[in-house]
Order: sequence, then structure tokens, then C-alpha cells
Amino acid sequence: MGEEAVAADPTVRDRLHGDDWVWVIDPLDGTANFARGHEAFGSILALVHHGETYAGWIHDPLTGVMACAAKGQGTWRDGAAVRLPEPPTDLADQHAALSVRFFPGEERKRLAELTQRFASQSPCYSAAQDYLRLLQGEAHLALFYRTLPWDHAAGVLLVEEAGGYAASPLSGKPYSPAAADPGLLIAAREAQWQAARGLLFGG
Repeated sequence: MGEEAVAADPTVRDRLHGDDWVWVIDPLDGTANFARGHEAFGSILALVHHGETYAGWIHDPLTGVMACAAKGQGTWRDGAAVRLPEPPTDLADQHAALSVRFFPGEERKRLAELTQRFASQSPCYSAAQDYLRLLQGEAHLALFYRTLPWDHAAGVLLVEEAGGYAASPLSGKPYSPAAADPGLLIAAREAQWQAARGLLFGG
């Protein structure tokens, strides 16, 4: 299952709720970057069963970096186990990749102002690259409005198996590739997630 298949037939997405094991793939995540000659793109693959991700891979074809995870077994980057480092205690010292462009108009403006509270704010506009930056400790937080499974099923598993935390900042619900609820906030630790949610959404 991928973006193109669901665009042609939206019922394809219903397979994520079924009994079959489903491969979810985005062969070129960050298409706009790729088309402009920017280097922030990658390939994403996840294996989903009954709405739950059991394995995930993100590959950067330019650098050769490969990150993978298996549910309950950890995360690896180029064969080495990954554990997300402790983030700085103060949000003002943290580096963020907060993509607010798909949030509704007034909410987008409000969030754009709040992103200035972080040490830096530089989303890649490629979920593949944002997740790799989280695993490498180059970013401490990421925020997305759209929660499409081909963008996030693998990445959320990679982060969670490395000690991170991901959930909707709007509802507080854990991420599921089978759900269609908007909003996804990812952090290196749950306490950091709570602090960032409080700053950005008052929750």
C-alpha cells in the first residue's frame, strides 16, 4: 500500500484494519525536494498488521544510511543499536523540526510564532529525513499535521524503539497507522513531549 494506490482507490487503506500483513511503502518521500534538486528525501517501508507497525525501515539513498526497527527488539542505524540521547531540559535549548504548513490557517500562524521558542526550527519537509535527524540527535522534536501511514508508520516505530515518544498533541492518543486523526508530535522522551505539547497546544 502506498500513496498512489490510495489516491486511485481510497478503500485500499482499509487493509490496515484487516487480518493480512500489509507492506506500506513510500519509495520517494520528499518528492518536492527531489524535484527541486534538494537532498532531503528518502525511502520508507513499514510492515503493518491489525493497525500496528511491526517493522520499519528508512533509507537515505544519497548517503547510504539505513535505519530499521522491529517491534520489541530495538532500533538500528547502519547495523548499530540506537538509543535516543537525553534532550536538553529547557525547550529553548532544543532543536526542532516542526512542520506547521498543513495546520488550518489561524492555527498555523499561532504555531509558527511559537516555533521561535526553540533553539532552532528547521523541518526537512521529508518525514524520512526528519526521522533520521531525530535518531541521530540532530533534532529533539518533530511535529506534523498529516499522519499518513506511508510517511509515519516506520518512523514512529523507529523513534519509539529507540526510547522516544510519539502521540497526537491534539487528542493525546498514541499514533496508529490505521487511524486518520490529524496531528503527530514526536520527542526523545515522554516528559519532553508533554512539555512541548503544553507550549504548543496548551495541553
